[in-house]
Amino acid sequence: MTRDVCGYGVAAGLLAVRLESVVMVDLRLGAELDTAVRAVHFALVGEEERFSTLAIGVLDPERATLTWVNARHEEPFLRRADGRVERLEPTGPSVHPLLEAPPGTRRTRTTRLGSGDLLVLSTDGLTEGRDSSGEEFGDHRASAVLAGLTDPTPLAAVTALYTAADRFTRVRRPSGPARRPTPPCGRPTAPMVRRTSKACRVRVRTAARWSGPWPS
Repeated sequence: MTRDVCGYGVAAGLLAVRLESVVMVDLRLGAELDTAVRAVHFALVGEEERFSTLAIGVLDPERATLTWVNARHEEPFLRRADGRVERLEPTGPSVHPLLEAPPGTRRTRTTRLGSGDLLVLSTDGLTEGRDSSGEEFGDHRASAVLAGLTDPTPLAAVTALYTAADRFTRVRRPSGPARRPTPPCGRPTAPMVRRTSKACRVRVRTAARWSGPWPS
């Protein structure tokens, strides 16, 4: 699971943690994905100035499938073992305390997983990082980094994405006045394997590789 909450600071961070806890409790109790997302809506009651985007994926090891729901969050990357990169597209609207979506609005999608497939979840802090001219790192660059991995492991994928994004945002182009580049999360940060500094949004939240065999 990965999620983002409108706003910055301690209050927004604590709310994000609470929303993740709500989802995890529901899933451990066997709730459907749509039910888990509705629980996030009720957890946001009283937070009229905030809304949340989130993406939740559930792995079925026996069937080698990934089922997901995406409430207008940054689309997770699914790198196939042959280098093709797919995106887990939105399946419904974002979660807002004043706009409850009717049951069934947020559809679920399922895809098969093969040995060596790699799933990478991030927030828009990765793709919306800008260089000194204002150009965004973009989905296409992130996809190209993943497609070009020679060692498609979770650690290698996260490291490659961080390296490429940090290098891109530090590029100064010769035309126009020189400006300080904007880091991928919008504020100064140092690269880390899992998260940026506390002042920044998460860029690459997690990555996981499916290494199990196809089901018989």
